[in-house]
Amino acid sequence: AELVVVAFGDSQVSRPHLCNGLRDALLALGIPDAYGRFVEMDLQTAQKGPMPAHTVTFGGTWNESDVYEPDYAGPARKPASGGVGASVTITAAASTPDWGADSTVLYRRHSAGGSFRWRVDGSAWTTVNTNGAEGLGEAEVSSGGVLEVEVTAGTVTLSGFVLQSASKRGFSIMKCGNGGSRIEQHDNAGAAGLQRHLEVFRTPNLLVLMSAGGNDAKVALLDEGKTGAQAAAEVEAVFEVLLDQFAAVRLGTTPSRGVPVL
Repeated sequence: AELVVVAFGDSQVSRPHLCNGLRDALLALGIPDAYGRFVEMDLQTAQKGPMPAHTVTFGGTWNESDVYEPDYAGPARKPASGGVGASVTITAAASTPDWGADSTVLYRRHSAGGSFRWRVDGSAWTTVNTNGAEGLGEAEVSSGGVLEVEVTAGTVTLSGFVLQSASKRGFSIMKCGNGGSRIEQHDNAGAAGLQRHLEVFRTPNLLVLMSAGGNDAKVALLDEGKTGAQAAAEVEAVFEVLLDQFAAVRLGTTPSRGVPVL
């Protein structure tokens, strides 16, 4: 069976140390790495996920969005938009031959959406039209070792790539961090964005990790003058989404920082 770990939140997740440390701990317990990965459209940190990671190459021009920007398109923490010719190529890690069923390209579907095409291992191209009612689109891709995606018309916003192991034996880590983000911004992305985000990774064996609070203490409480009660309400809103998704949610803290984790 496969254990899928979904980590989201601030820079503690977007940086490599937390997820890499978790990966090392699971390996030390004798649990194999199934090499399932969530590849974000983060142009700076795409290759800083749990190692060995798949190789990601961006072509053309992509413009990133953050979870706290007006043009944010969930559920990924850091999507990016590109025009004709913008491309992404993902090559599977040498440690694993390919990804298997349930691997998908996530994109924003909206009334002004353009088109992109994808292919695996040099096969025939498949075109996807992202024009439609506002929401998250999913294009399931075939098994293989090299995935190519290219924008062919208009502007396309990609939220990321869910790459599932062909064997699905061991653990997979889906790292979805956004440095600088705060709890309320994940709320705003929010009842719909966060819930949809978790639905993408829905599996019987799912562990959700959330890192947040540091930016809230600095920006929301000190700079913006929010009260403790307001901050608590924002935390509760996140938990309501999680409780709607799962029968049981356990709240704990990291030993070194005392940061709440799920």
